[in-house]
Amino acid sequence: MLKALELQPEIVIATLHLSLTYREMGKEEKEIGMLKKVLELQKVNFRDTFAKRKAK
Repeated sequence: MLKALELQPEIVIATLHLSLTYREMGKEEKEIGMLKKVLELQKVNFRDTFAKRKAK
């Protein structure tokens, strides 16, 4: 996931999944940071709409 975001930091769904990983790891501050980033990123496709809804 980190490698994907290094290559393309604008991937909304990967950012959302990283936030969920941080949640599972108990890293709440990193999770919140990633969720905020999801909401800031531009929508590119239909999956991004779903990801943004989940981040709210």
